[in-house]
Amino acid sequence: MIRSFKIFILLVLLMTVTFAAAYAEPQITGQSGILIDTRGKILWSKNPHEKMYPASTTKILTALLVLENGNLDDTTVTSFNARNQIGSSLYLDEGETINIRDLLYGLMLRSGNDAAVVAAEYVSGSVEEFALLMNKRAVELGALNSNFVNPNGLHHEDHYSTAYDLAMIARYAMTIPEFREIVQTTTTTIPWPSEQWDRRLDNGNRLLTRYQGATGIKTGYTPNAGGTFVGSASRDGFELIAVTLQSSHTFDDAIAILDYGFDNFEQHLIFSDNQSIAKAAVRFGDRVQVNNIGEVYFTEKKDVSLDIKVSPNISDLEAPVKAGVMAGNVDISVNGESIASLPLMTVTETERKITTFWWFYAIVLVTIYIPIRLSIFLRRRRKKRRMIRKRSYYRQTWSRY
Repeated sequence: MIRSFKIFILLVLLMTVTFAAAYAEPQITGQSGILIDTRGKILWSKNPHEKMYPASTTKILTALLVLENGNLDDTTVTSFNARNQIGSSLYLDEGETINIRDLLYGLMLRSGNDAAVVAAEYVSGSVEEFALLMNKRAVELGALNSNFVNPNGLHHEDHYSTAYDLAMIARYAMTIPEFREIVQTTTTTIPWPSEQWDRRLDNGNRLLTRYQGATGIKTGYTPNAGGTFVGSASRDGFELIAVTLQSSHTFDDAIAILDYGFDNFEQHLIFSDNQSIAKAAVRFGDRVQVNNIGEVYFTEKKDVSLDIKVSPNISDLEAPVKAGVMAGNVDISVNGESIASLPLMTVTETERKITTFWWFYAIVLVTIYIPIRLSIFLRRRRKKRRMIRKRSYYRQTWSRY
């Protein structure tokens, strides 16, 4: 009996420790860090808006801008300035021609500082002009506390970002299929014209081989920035992005942050595509069915219930209405937080009712109303004539007497 009681107590303690460990927030060596889902919801953070040196995580934005403004099948030529960049390098020769697709692999896997300058000059003509484009695009992506002066992240006092800003930039970059393909590649080769062998590119992101479901993204290091890292992982369609800055153990930090996310949060499908929303009223026609376009997901802690509210805003529709017509939007909130607004589209159709056309009433007037009125008029006329004849008869009769 006593033995069974001790075993029971031990199991309770073990479960308590396990439960506490699962819900404990991550302890990282980084000065700053953040965890977000692909919708941009912050699940955990540590000094997320503190301005810090991003080092080579800068190259996430550089690659994004090349993909948005260039062509992967283009080629470009290495300049003297690119050839003489310090730090990690592809060892590009001045005047060397390189394919843009290969350039991006060299940028993101080898973290070539020379490749970053080649990319900047390819897109904007100069590093200075490219930096202007970087800052403009960063603001558009919600990175409001960053300033970039070069495309590679080499140290500069005025080159800084934040964990939050890098997460927002990475979140968008991961929506680009070509970017996603590059950053989850562990090793590849690209041509090396001046040598008898190809350049071998090994991805410095060890998360790809150490962590289940890892999908990217970019490492970085300078003596001033320390270790910097933006990492991502996906499990059962649930993807998270973790950032750690000025860290002495970037991959351990990222694993701790991602583990916290997967252990404590889950993604809920709030709205699937093409759900029935409402029967919309149509002027001059019958009601039509409207459905939403697109899916909505929401991330919440595993032990939190969801209070979902749906508010359709249906446009004024006038018959005839065909299927496939845009018909307003539906606003969706979860636990009091507005999370999405999806467009609505008609999936059934209606013709205009015949009774709503002017000529319908003209036909009714001609075929029904006018004959009836004419019949009434004729009856009254006949009645009036009979009365006149009767009066005339009585007058003649009385006049004889």
